[in-house]
Amino acid sequence: MSQTTKTIVARQRMRLQSRLTGTMQKLAAECARVWPDRLALERCLEEGLQHLPWCKHLFVLDIHARQLTANVSPAGPLPDYFGRDRSKRPYLIHALAGDMFSLSDA
Repeated sequence: MSQTTKTIVARQRMRLQSRLTGTMQKLAAECARVWPDRLALERCLEEGLQHLPWCKHLFVLDIHARQLTANVSPAGPLPDYFGRDRSKRPYLIHALAGDMFSLSDA
């Protein structure tokens, strides 16, 4: 990848992160209010997707990175993903280290 391309990608990542941070913080606060009620969490995620039109799926994890909800898509919950262990996924490295928000390479 050329330096120009790397610079462009870095700028786009910064813009995307700035656009997502506030919305994701609000969504996390809404989810915290109904924790650990799975159906209420999924409803929060469905409402949150309305403010994240570029988002494909949302889900809630416990502190061990096990899914407490289905994957929620614009078409609704995908229950087959409930209970999935995501602890070994590379995109969770920063989250499991305690970061409040990170934008993975994925």
